[in-house]
Amino acid sequence: MNKKIAAFALAIFATQTVSAEVKFSGFVDMSLFSDDGNASMSLDQFELDASTDLGEGISARADVNALGPTAPVELEQAFITYDTGEGLALT
Repeated sequence: MNKKIAAFALAIFATQTVSAEVKFSGFVDMSLFSDDGNASMSLDQFELDASTDLGEGISARADVNALGPTAPVELEQAFITYDTGEGLALT
């Protein structure tokens, strides 16, 4: 199910790249451990956010993350916003 959601979100943004600029942001959260001189690293969380302005007051955003190296990639949230231009935005 999670793979289908992530694939759907990516497909939405892939179709928009033809006509709109997609902006990416996110972060990587890592840990470094040292025990008796043996150092190791661990990936704790990875998040990739994609957003685009579709024009005419409509924008879209999707946040995808993974909580560790063995966790599945999940769609954390996705939404579409319509800005009426008069101080009101519907999300």
